[in-house]
Amino acid sequence: MQYDSAGTGDATIRIQYQTFSFAKLRSIFPRRQTIWFPAYPDAGHAVSAGMPEKLLNDVTAWMAGTKP
Repeated sequence: MQYDSAGTGDATIRIQYQTFSFAKLRSIFPRRQTIWFPAYPDAGHAVSAGMPEKLLNDVTAWMAGTKP
């Protein structure tokens, strides 16, 4: 697991599938994937109320394809 160097608390993990995994879907499914775990440490239980700007920025980046 890698943590964001910008100090946001976000983390990512990178996985690599075995060569036989998803063999029939190889043309549309990459062998390596990155899974992004955004962190909202100051949000409390309701992220949309506690840290709405970060949530909006994270969702916008994810929808734009700049986050995994």
